[in-house]
Amino acid sequence: MIIYALFPILLSIISLKSYLGRKLLDGVPTISIQNGKINENGLRKTKMNINDLLEECRLKDVFDIGDILLAYIDSSELIRIYLKNEDIHITPTL
Repeated sequence: MIIYALFPILLSIISLKSYLGRKLLDGVPTISIQNGKINENGLRKTKMNINDLLEECRLKDVFDIGDILLAYIDSSELIRIYLKNEDIHITPTL
C-alpha cells in the first residue's frame, strides 16, 4: 500500500523537477496542420488518420483546411486549431 501511495508522488516530483521527465510522462504537443497543409509525420506519431483529423476540424466548425494557420494535438489528446486572420480590419477608437 505504501508503494502505491508513494509512486504517484514520485512521478509528480520527477515531472516538476525535470524537463525530460515531464516530456516522457506528459508528452509533447504534435503539429498536425501547419499553414493549411497536413503534417503526415505528426499524424503518424499520434496514430491518427486523416479522416479523424478532418472530422475533428468539422466539429470545431472549420470546413476548409486552407483556413487553418496551425492545428496541434496536445498531451491530453485535444486538438487546438488557430485560424488565419486575413479579414481583420483595424479600426481606431477615440
